[in-house]
Parts: sequence; C-alpha cells; structure tokens
Amino acid sequence: MSRETQWKALRSLGIPELGCAAIMGNAMAESGCETNRLQGDFEITRAASRAYTQLVDNGAISRDDFILRGPGGGGYGWLQWTLQSRKAGYYDNAKALGVSIGSEEAAISWFWHEVNQPEYAGVLDAILHGTDLRAASDVFMRKFEAPADQSEAACATRARLCQQMLDTYGGQEPDPAPEGWDFDVALIQLQMARDGFWPKDQITGVKTPEFREAYKKWSDAVASM
Repeated sequence: MSRETQWKALRSLGIPELGCAAIMGNAMAESGCETNRLQGDFEITRAASRAYTQLVDNGAISRDDFILRGPGGGGYGWLQWTLQSRKAGYYDNAKALGVSIGSEEAAISWFWHEVNQPEYAGVLDAILHGTDLRAASDVFMRKFEAPADQSEAACATRARLCQQMLDTYGGQEPDPAPEGWDFDVALIQLQMARDGFWPKDQITGVKTPEFREAYKKWSDAVASM
C-alpha cells in the first residue's frame, strides 16, 4: 500500500498535483493512507485491520455487518468511510470489481465514483481547478470527509499534511496508471457490467479489442436512451 502508488493512481485520473496533495493529506489524517485501516486501530502491526479485512473478503463478516456496524464506530479504509449509504456503495463496488475491500483499487475507484456525483461538484472543482492548497484541503475536509472536528486547528493540521504530500511527490510528470490497471477503464467496465454489456468476472481495468467493441455497443445504447 504505497503512498507513491496512490499518488500515481490519482495523477493517472487527471487530477493535478495540488488536488492530489489535498486528497492525500486528508487521507493521511484519516487513515495514514492505509486502505484497509479500521477506525480506532492504532496498533503498530494493524493486526485488527488485516483480520477484519480478511473476514469481510471471505464473507465471514456479511455485507450488512460491514455497512451497519463495524468496529470502532464504523469507519473503514483510506478515507474512513462511515455513513451507511457510502459504505454500501464502497462494499458493492469492491465486490463488483472482484478486489479486496481493503485494496487500493477498491478505495480509489470508489472515491473517484463518489467525487464525480452532483453533490460533490464543489469538491471535484476544488481538486481539479484549485490554486490554493489550504483552500482545497478545507473543501475536501468539510464537504467530502465531514469529520466531527472541523476546527481551525484541525484544518491547519490537514493543510500541513497536504503540503508534506506535495513536497514529497510533487514536481513529477504525470504518471501512467499502475501496471495492469486503469481506473477509468475499470469504472466503465463496472457500468457496462451493470447494464449487461460486459461480464462481471472480466472487470479487469484493461483495454482489449473485445472491450472496445463492447464499449461502442454500450455507449450507443446509452446515447439512445
């Protein structure tokens, strides 16, 4: 679960460096950028987080248990999703993609889906077009994360973490998606599978001739609706 990999994945989605820093600084505050972290797990080994993730993946912890309960107050993952409606989407997205609930693919693809929804238009604008890191961090914190503590001190702490992310990973050319995975393609395949144009067990995030052919049929069908 490399922070550098997460940075590259966000850059591959077309998010500018300032926006990546705003996202990842907040992720640091929420989970330490650990995509499988349970709320309240402060043990160095993260044994509880790893065990919980495995139980969710193998079905021992059911969908309802994951969504409605959850240890430590219910927050889970990279951005500590807590609201039941958001956790439901997060769970279903991971299962549809066929990846671990605690994987970077599950976390970043669900984040990208959520932030593109109408209710988060202001957040998307801040991370795509913002010119002030502190302002972008504040918008992301208050409008997307919405933690209980939104004090000036909390905002300043997150802004410092954002600056650390920018100092560490900024100044690089845009990177391609991690090898074997393209988040945009995976999300399109997920939508195509939902509409019956792509097999659910072939959501790979990889472009193939078969994908391009199926994508044309799907996009034509969507356009005619």
